[in-house]
Amino acid sequence: MVDQRHFIARSRSQSQTFEKLAPALLGQYRAERAAEPRFYYHELADRGHSLSQVRPLLENFLAGRLNLADFIRQVGQESRRESGAARGRVAGRYWRFNAAGRLFLESLLKRSDEIQHSNAAAAALIALLQVPASLDQAGQNLETFSRFLKDLGGAGRGDGLRESLLPYVASYFWAVQSPVWPVYEREARDGLSILTHAETAPGRTSSSGAAGQYTAFYLAFVRLANEIEVPNGWELESFLHWLTRRDLTTARLQSGSGRVTPPSGRSKRRSEDLQKLVEPLLQAEIAPTLHGQTLPDGSLVFAEVGRTFRLELRVGQVPVLAGVGFEGFGAMGQAILAGGAILQDLQDFLEKGSYRFYNAGLVETEKPGLAELANEFWLLQPFEPGRGVALVERLVSDWRLLYPFARRLSAAFDEASDEALSGYAPDDALAVASSPPAEIGDAESGAGAFAYGPPETRLRAVAETASLYNPTEDLVSTEPEVDEPTVEALPVPARPFNAETNREVLRLARFQPTPLSSDGLEGLIAHVCERLVIGLDKITEIVTHLEAGRNLLLVGPPGSGKTRLARLIAGQMGATDPGWTAENAATNYSLTTATAEWSQYDTIGGIRPGLVGESAGGGSAGHSLFYYFEPGAVSRAALCCEESLRQTGRPHYLIIDEFNRANQERAFGELFTLLEYRDRPLLAGSRLGRAADLFLPDAFRIIGTLNADDRNTLYDLGLALKRRFALVEVGLPPPAEERRFLPKAVKARFEPVELDPWTGDFTDAALRIAADRLATFVAAVRPDPANPVAGGKEIGTAPLIETLLFCAAAAAYYDNPALALEDGLLANILPQLEGSPLALKRALAVVSPGGPLPELGRVRAALARVLNAGF
Repeated sequence: MVDQRHFIARSRSQSQTFEKLAPALLGQYRAERAAEPRFYYHELADRGHSLSQVRPLLENFLAGRLNLADFIRQVGQESRRESGAARGRVAGRYWRFNAAGRLFLESLLKRSDEIQHSNAAAAALIALLQVPASLDQAGQNLETFSRFLKDLGGAGRGDGLRESLLPYVASYFWAVQSPVWPVYEREARDGLSILTHAETAPGRTSSSGAAGQYTAFYLAFVRLANEIEVPNGWELESFLHWLTRRDLTTARLQSGSGRVTPPSGRSKRRSEDLQKLVEPLLQAEIAPTLHGQTLPDGSLVFAEVGRTFRLELRVGQVPVLAGVGFEGFGAMGQAILAGGAILQDLQDFLEKGSYRFYNAGLVETEKPGLAELANEFWLLQPFEPGRGVALVERLVSDWRLLYPFARRLSAAFDEASDEALSGYAPDDALAVASSPPAEIGDAESGAGAFAYGPPETRLRAVAETASLYNPTEDLVSTEPEVDEPTVEALPVPARPFNAETNREVLRLARFQPTPLSSDGLEGLIAHVCERLVIGLDKITEIVTHLEAGRNLLLVGPPGSGKTRLARLIAGQMGATDPGWTAENAATNYSLTTATAEWSQYDTIGGIRPGLVGESAGGGSAGHSLFYYFEPGAVSRAALCCEESLRQTGRPHYLIIDEFNRANQERAFGELFTLLEYRDRPLLAGSRLGRAADLFLPDAFRIIGTLNADDRNTLYDLGLALKRRFALVEVGLPPPAEERRFLPKAVKARFEPVELDPWTGDFTDAALRIAADRLATFVAAVRPDPANPVAGGKEIGTAPLIETLLFCAAAAAYYDNPALALEDGLLANILPQLEGSPLALKRALAVVSPGGPLPELGRVRAALARVLNAGF
């Protein structure tokens, strides 16, 4: 274990440079946080949700009310749900239990089951996850569990049961119970490495093992908290996370000795002038979201939020170097199956050009391996500074060729990492903004900053605690605890209007994304047709309306795939590679369902009450009642669209299912004007607690779906709304195409089904017969395309798929496949015929003794009963 007194004494000798740098960066972080609503709506929501959802699971497990398997399963489900809901944003990510943690717990369960040591594993995990009384106790708990892992035989098996993941798993659950324990998370460690001496950074100490790693991390965290005087550990974690995301270049502020090499004022001014010339060219020719920064040593860096690489011109070396720097692909990179192919791609690139590979120590490496890719690395080439226009043109020209390769390399490795770490793809990963939590956190008894220190000296003082992010005391009441709730003012004060911020918001509101290319349209059509049976011309029509600036209403019978179609198209239109993005990654859209109770509150927003305050021990505590403005569905999606345009240059759409179930005037009345005249603000900045108004971006679209059957029974669509939406009919597919599609759709939802590789049909003869009979029955009751005035009932493809799914599952339970088909028809198809006497009569004719399906006797009897009842 690291001696704490020696560690802190040594850290007080930090350089004058650090003392000036850290407070300045903290001030920049606080200013950005105050100007943007993402902090309030995303980060606090994530933290509050972790406290309210994960803590009860943990308490039940520690108390023996939840077994090991159920605890790991429920924590994993909650983690994947949060990750899916937060897809497309990174704020507060360290408060979502990550894929590596899930992998560790699931590997622990698997290994303990294999050798029948589940009870021992549960007891060991309970002992580890109890909140330690001191830092020494934390180290002892980690050492004890490390020994248990070795006895379990899981270490080194390559299945995720790694000791290196142990500090993260333990500290996450400690932090859920008590905020004095920082989470041993990658961004926090990277941020500490940026701002502290190399010899005191986590992982740079002589200590080894999980206990030594967490001890070094904790003490570095405590020292930094005291140096910059943050009010609580949560703010420091958020600051460190922001630092690694926003200021990707700060790591290069330090030399190996931890001192900044100050450039001359003249050379830095030249670099700043060069940045002003290069940045607009990069944004116009490479990516509109690239933003530059001049470092104290005169180097230039251009980065995009969310990207794991940045373009660099490094002037601190002789000769000057230019190229791209990568954050590193993590220690898990060596276990990734795709790593070999990516490494070969990198080596081919190096062989063809003048770029050279530099490892984390900026040492040139001839032939890099996966180990070098796990840490920060660079692809650089010598660059002759030169002068004037020639310098700018050469730099932009080089980077224009380098950027696509850097993006491809980073994206491929990121996708492989996600797959190797989790193996999960959220079923419904919607990028929607989280609403503020009802329970934010633990209310602290006093206000102001407090010195962070070892738990053994502070546990009693903060056992009830930890003020949540409290520089302005926007959210947390500091009044004495009382039994009855007290009413507080609105938690989001109005920020002063900022003209510069408003100009940036207006720029994003008028920003036009790159139109979908012909290749992108081809990919999008293939993507949709693989998952739905729909005409190519219909997809082209929908995309054309969206590109022309129109909102959409997709109209069709129930089960015709309207919502699925909207999700597939919106996901691709909002993706960074439109038309060619995997479905589980194409989730840059919001989805909501309209109801008859909807009003302006649900679409634009309104005032909502909430509670803050909760005792750390779970006992009774006073609560403070406050009111805040909660954005509605359209406002939340507009915020997401604004942020998506800022980060990726791609739009974010809103899908409203069952659109016409809402009262149009009450829910959308105010939007009628805003949808057409988008120069008017949707919400004032004061409503959102930010320094700029919110506009509906020109790139923002609403896609609504409505059932054709509902148009006469629900609220009519007014002409004012119809004028602002293009109505696209999603009709029934041709019967032959639908029949070919059904086996593939059933296979996608029921894996045991087998298909013929040549015909694509079911290999099981009983399923083929069921599909043919089902198609015959449905064709008889649907309207005749050649004679639509003859009437009939439009039945979508979805009920057909559900009926065949029933038949496929029934193979294990039914002796007679014909009976299974009849039950499927009675449950899924006949209810669709209610209210249509003509369709019922047609159906009865099909199953009558003289019809094509006389063997469906029970269906015939059911139809006769319905018709005799008065239809």
